[in-house]
Amino acid sequence: MLYAGRLDREKGIEVLIDAYESLGLPPDGGCLVMAGAPRNHREPEAGHAYAASLRARTDSRSCLWLGWVPDTKALYRAADVTVLPSLTDEPFARVTLEAMASECPVLVSAVGGSPEALTGEFTRYLIPPGDSEALATALAGLRDWRQRCPGLGMACRDH
Repeated sequence: MLYAGRLDREKGIEVLIDAYESLGLPPDGGCLVMAGAPRNHREPEAGHAYAASLRARTDSRSCLWLGWVPDTKALYRAADVTVLPSLTDEPFARVTLEAMASECPVLVSAVGGSPEALTGEFTRYLIPPGDSEALATALAGLRDWRQRCPGLGMACRDH
């Protein structure tokens, strides 16, 4: 599972961490990959403290913190799912579109421009913002999708 974006409270990262932990995956059952860095230009110390608090909430055996990654294409291709659990409006769903173009399904909060990007059969991947239980259910539903629905990656790219 991949999160790619800035480490900021409005991005709903706590919701993702809670959902991931509620799945109760064994150590070899998956990994949460976090690609991003804090960007709080007014209070840089607060941004770094927030990032440290997120790291402290996760188990280092099942969560990999990469920091800022300039080219995320390889991450999207390696991920089974990309998650963007934003709590506030995302005006343009760039991460959503990049992940889907890389044949990676996405789970996205139904805020801002995301509902415009996920239409038709992909509306099922829109999650209520702040709902870690709904996110966990959706994550569980995408588990082993490559075996159960091998055409999903191509459908994401085509969309």
